[in-house]
Amino acid sequence: MFQRQYAVQPPGITAAARQLWRGRLAVSVSRAVAGVRHRLLAFARLPRFERLLLVPTWLLLGAARSAVRWIGFRHLARWVGHQMAVPPALPRLDERAQRRALQIGRTVRLAARHTPWRSNCLAQALASHCLLNVFRVSHVLCLGVARCADGTALQAHAWVVAGSQHVTGGHGTDRFARVGCFVPYAWRSQ
Repeated sequence: MFQRQYAVQPPGITAAARQLWRGRLAVSVSRAVAGVRHRLLAFARLPRFERLLLVPTWLLLGAARSAVRWIGFRHLARWVGHQMAVPPALPRLDERAQRRALQIGRTVRLAARHTPWRSNCLAQALASHCLLNVFRVSHVLCLGVARCADGTALQAHAWVVAGSQHVTGGHGTDRFARVGCFVPYAWRSQ
C-alpha cells in the first residue's frame, strides 16, 4: 500500500510518538467539532428576531469599537444624539417596544461574547443605541464615572436605558455619577 512521505521528517519522532500525536489530534478535532455543533444548536434555539439580528449586531459592535478607537468618542458624540447633563424622564414603553428593547439587549450581549476583539460597555452601548434607533424605541445612552476602590483611579461605564429597563450595561450603574446622557435626535424633536 502507498504510504505518504513528507518532505521533512522531524528528527527523533518514533512511530509510537506519531501514533500518540494522531490520537491527541483526533481528540482535539472531535472536541472542536462538538463545540461547533453545540454553538449551532444554541443558535438554532434563539428566537427568530435574535437569530436574524445576531450577525448585523456582531458587525455593528466591530464598527463601534473601530470608530471609538480611530475617531474618538469626542467626535462621535455629535452623531450619537443630543447631549444632556441630566437624564430626561423617559416615556413609558408599550409592551411591544419593551420586548424589542430586551431582545436587542440580549442580542448585543450575545454578540459581544463572541467577538474576537474586546467589546466593552461603550461599544455595546453604541451598538444598542443604533439598533434601538432603527426600531424606533425611545431610549437614553448614559455615560458615568466612579472612583475605584483604592480611590486613585477613575472607572468609566456606559449603559442604555429604554423605559424602565437597562438594555445594556445595567449592572452596578448606581455607583457611577452620570457625566452625560445622549438622547436620539429623532426622539428629542417629538
